[in-house]
Amino acid sequence: MKVFHNVPGLSGLFIAALFSGSLSTLSSGINSMSANTLKDILPNVLRNAQQYNQTVIAKVASMVFGAMAVGLAYLAKSLSGPVTQITLTTFGAAGGPMAGIFFLGAVFPQANWIVSTPGVSYDYNNF
Repeated sequence: MKVFHNVPGLSGLFIAALFSGSLSTLSSGINSMSANTLKDILPNVLRNAQQYNQTVIAKVASMVFGAMAVGLAYLAKSLSGPVTQITLTTFGAAGGPMAGIFFLGAVFPQANWIVSTPGVSYDYNNF
């Protein structure tokens, strides 16, 4: 706003490009979560479903994930503290178990979700 104040419309174009990029990233993330839900979590449920029904379920899953993202955005405004610290804490809490599962699968190919679930859900505070 301060740099290009003498060029009419350029600041609006910049804001539109910024929103376009963020919405594109958010949309692709929501759609990929919906596709992963259908192919990885619900394959046995949708084994005999028609393509139309799978498409409807994918759209509903996208709507649910989108509503969750909007809800989390509204919850984020009530958080206190710097956003970077909250983000790093959240990524650290989720990244540790995910790294453990990744290395478990890399070292022991026979490991599956039955083996890895107790390691993620174990309460290390009572260790």
